Amino acid sequence: MKINSEFGAVKKTFKEGWVLQLKDVTHGEMYFDGDDVVHDISEALVIKNKDKYIEFLKKHEEKIFAEYGDDAICNAGYTNMMKHFKFVEVEYS
Repeated sequence: MKINSEFGAVKKTFKEGWVLQLKDVTHGEMYFDGDDVVHDISEALVIKNKDKYIEFLKKHEEKIFAEYGDDAICNAGYTNMMKHFKFVEVEYS
């Protein structure tokens, strides 16, 4: 938070991040909250580093396939997440 000394006003600073928005908007805009989907963007999981999150999804997918085989269901893997969600840039405090 920055303070404007001339007026004593407080200016809130925001950071940039990302949320995952469901591509299918049949039921309105929905966002990933880390476990499920929610309608309220303020409840969405804020991803502070998009590249690291993508790498996490890819590693998770590799681990699941290595452990359970290439036919394993991997809902939280990179391939499935990118099929159903898109990254949307947001500001957060």
